[in-house]
Amino acid sequence: MLKSRFYLFFVFCGLISTGVLGMEGVSLSWAAPDQCDLVFKKLKLCGMIHWKKSPRVVEMITPQDAAEMTIELKNLGNRKGELPKDLDLLVKPTMPSMGHGTEPTRVSRLHTESSQIVEKSDSLGFLVEDVFLSMPGEWSFLVRIKKNGRELDHSSWLYKLK
Repeated sequence: MLKSRFYLFFVFCGLISTGVLGMEGVSLSWAAPDQCDLVFKKLKLCGMIHWKKSPRVVEMITPQDAAEMTIELKNLGNRKGELPKDLDLLVKPTMPSMGHGTEPTRVSRLHTESSQIVEKSDSLGFLVEDVFLSMPGEWSFLVRIKKNGRELDHSSWLYKLK
């Protein structure tokens, strides 16, 4: 009995992967590439973070001290079709060891080639501004992907500020 259940499971897996069940593009196991800073498992997206203006420790934080980063979301190829263009990103830096966070960041979509992220059908670029990291230590960036105000997925990234 047990052997027949395993056999049926493997036959079912084979039917899915070959598209016989109309589920082509569905992956039973999924691993993100090593170059991803953020992994959005539900949406099967990779997020790559690049500092435009790195954060630095200063005695008194002023608006000129705000760091800026870009986040590029890439389709990992496990999904069919293009990325939806109407996604929103929310980015919240927190310092878990101290139990506090920062003011909300400002996130906008990048639409031009001057942003160094050329928008293609399989990627989207976002500019994250007003990133104020108030002290050295480990910071966690919670990144939420939303559409029409509803959260679709989230991921986090650890950053060590020296």
